[in-house]
Amino acid sequence: MSNSYVATAFVVTTTKAEAHLARLCFTASELLGDGNETSAHASAILHDPLFAVTYPPLPTHADDPWSGFKTVFEDEDYFGLGCTIEVEPRENGSVDLWIAGHQIQVETVARVLQRSCPSALPLAFEWACYSDRLRRDAFGGGYAIVAADHIQLVTTADLIGRALAGLNGIADEHDQAIRYARSHEADKGRDQRTDVA
Repeated sequence: MSNSYVATAFVVTTTKAEAHLARLCFTASELLGDGNETSAHASAILHDPLFAVTYPPLPTHADDPWSGFKTVFEDEDYFGLGCTIEVEPRENGSVDLWIAGHQIQVETVARVLQRSCPSALPLAFEWACYSDRLRRDAFGGGYAIVAADHIQLVTTADLIGRALAGLNGIADEHDQAIRYARSHEADKGRDQRTDVA
């Protein structure tokens, strides 16, 4: 039995208002995850002017006041961000957001930052994948580029595929990345069979 992690620790510098909004998003994530979306605290977040403008209910789900905010999550049944946020004011009036955790939901956090902190864009952060056991292919990571009009996630497997494509003279980097991924999936299968045996 092993435990796997997706860890990160990075800083985003933004405005006080955007930092306030980002912190509200992290709190809202916890409230939704705990089933407290109708609590007084949750109601206060929904009625915050900046939150209400940034995450209005979807027209198709007007009966759910959280429907706009829920669009940032990859899984409609899971509202965790897998990390924490700390706010540290700077002397020049801006604010540092310290974001760190061991189970970050990479794309979800990227979406929250994209919508909540537009003045900080474009921004980037990295993550690392690791295990508490030395298992094959349990280690890696990647980086996220967050811009106003798109989010790009690049993994170390992607980078390895590109490097191999260049070395092997393969024009299609995506094809090489697929070959690399498939070879490692086969290795994982062999590992699992060995573990069972």
